[in-house]
Amino acid sequence: QRIGIAGGRGVSSFAVEPTYYGTVCYFLLLLVFMKLKTHRPFYSLLLLFQIVILAKSSMIILVLVVDAVFILIVLKRFKLLVVAALLLVLFAGPLGSFIVDYSNSRVSYFINLVKNEGINSIFFMDASANQRMSHIYYSLYGFAKDFGWPHGFSSWPEFYMENVHVSRYFWYTNYFPTRIMSTYGAVLFELGWFGVVIIGTINYLLLTAIKEKQKRLVLCFALNVILLTAIPLAFPINGFIIGLLLNEKELAENKKKERVTLCK
Repeated sequence: QRIGIAGGRGVSSFAVEPTYYGTVCYFLLLLVFMKLKTHRPFYSLLLLFQIVILAKSSMIILVLVVDAVFILIVLKRFKLLVVAALLLVLFAGPLGSFIVDYSNSRVSYFINLVKNEGINSIFFMDASANQRMSHIYYSLYGFAKDFGWPHGFSSWPEFYMENVHVSRYFWYTNYFPTRIMSTYGAVLFELGWFGVVIIGTINYLLLTAIKEKQKRLVLCFALNVILLTAIPLAFPINGFIIGLLLNEKELAENKKKERVTLCK
């Protein structure tokens, strides 16, 4: 049985739609974690409230769940991981219905889908999730198939329609795609090996500009996960984060030079 797209979306604030609103809040959350040293819990909770209660974006909440699992594993907080999972189920169920109208939301829909059909059902039975996953898969497939040769900016629709039946897992194919719904997928498919340089540069800055090991791992994972989804590379906060990383790296190098000069 194939299930279509469920409704029950949140508010859009000043954004074009709830997922965009949730995406902006997610990137602001990364910036809070990256730069703020005071009042970090307050701003983090404020942004999480907007994502979960107001935007109710299933995609961003799913990304946050993946991030949370990774963070708790890195910190070796396995008991807290179990508690968080129970709270998530409780919130999407009776508690969520009491606090906010979550009973008809896509988050509740996904949890019920997993409960009844298994974890794979998120991607293989929901049309929206299946479509997004197919874009990630076929863009990377195109990169690997042609050994990293750039496809340019206009060949995606034709390539997708020609190859969409390669995998039996993707069934939502009755539409003509205009753009790739994955940042990394688009970069690799359209630019080929030049795209690898872009991705490598972003991760190099993440790994070298941030000195705290746990903070570096969390930010690197969280940014890479969200950039697999339908976030344009030209998204303004992407450039802002890259600029901050360059600034952090430059400050660290200047401090290192100053210490060397003082030692001499």
